[in-house]
Amino acid sequence: MRGAKMALPAMVVGEVTEVVLLPRHLVVHSPSWVRGGQELNLRVGVIDETSIREGRVARHFSDIRVGDKIWLKYERKDGTLVAESIRIKSRAQ
Repeated sequence: MRGAKMALPAMVVGEVTEVVLLPRHLVVHSPSWVRGGQELNLRVGVIDETSIREGRVARHFSDIRVGDKIWLKYERKDGTLVAESIRIKSRAQ
């Protein structure tokens, strides 16, 4: 539909391109091949209630690094995007 705004997905897979400590948020890049032709760069807030995991291990916001591949579930609250859960794809040690 011409002129219609596309609704943002509630989930996205991408790479962390920026981590900001105050206020806590991430910028996540999702390439077009993941979204079926729609490339996304999302700024998503991270709150105390956000679940962060790597495999079965609970992680903290401070464990997230630029370049991490993540699966992110988020919602819109008061006009901003807020992460509900973040799953870090396992990194090689």
